[in-house]
Amino acid sequence: MASARRRAASPALDEAQVAAQLALLRRQLEAQGGVKRSTIKPRALAERLARSLSEEGCEINATWIRRPLREQIDGALAHGAALDRKSLAAQVRGASAAELQRALLEAEREGRLRRVWRGKGEVLLVGSAPVLSGAQLLRLRATLGALDKALARAVRTKGLALLASDVQQVLDDAAQLLPGAAAGAEDGKEATALRSVITAVGAARDGNTGLSFVPDIVRRLSPAMPAAVAQEMLLLAARRELVELRPEGGLGRLTPEDLELCPPGPARTRLSWARLLEGGQG
Repeated sequence: MASARRRAASPALDEAQVAAQLALLRRQLEAQGGVKRSTIKPRALAERLARSLSEEGCEINATWIRRPLREQIDGALAHGAALDRKSLAAQVRGASAAELQRALLEAEREGRLRRVWRGKGEVLLVGSAPVLSGAQLLRLRATLGALDKALARAVRTKGLALLASDVQQVLDDAAQLLPGAAAGAEDGKEATALRSVITAVGAARDGNTGLSFVPDIVRRLSPAMPAAVAQEMLLLAARRELVELRPEGGLGRLTPEDLELCPPGPARTRLSWARLLEGGQG
């Protein structure tokens, strides 16, 4: 009986073979997402590899050894890929339809995935994709709906036209609802403020020294630009190498009012002089 049990026992696995197969399987999982357990022979080797990979975070079921579904879904949608459900399912290995559906719902709840209508159907995108919120969609629909009605009336009525400026206004209003519009507007405001500062530096420039007294610059910009904003724009212009800011040689020469208008410099100095650099003279 003992002899029969020994013959029925599985042969011992060669550890070098286990290590080699484990390395190969890791590469396959990285490339394919999942590997069927039935493709790994003998069965004892498949079970040994499954245990090892489970300890490394892989997911194991009766049929598959796979990278975590979460990881596979996130990887498929990385780099801005827009996939319909069928295309995404083709890239995810080792999951049943029901299991994949649950994983997609979880990804959507966690904000890692967004469902977006493109063209004639729904696609899936990474959660960070710039999309319109529900409130923005309602406002956009109302904005463009009015234009759609006007266009329909103009098309149906012979000789009736629309003012180009009216159409442009509606399109501009719609564009303001798009992601990034606010950031773009802020960028535009910053560029305008910088141009105003550069102009003021030039207007305050002393013909002999080529330097501009910072308090005079800030006063020229007032009241259109608060002193704190003017100082920040001067510092920004210096960081962008549009102007050079220099500290006052002796703080005792500045009045308290002038000191308040000068941005802080190194070692508790005040930056009281500005010089236009080549980049600011364009």
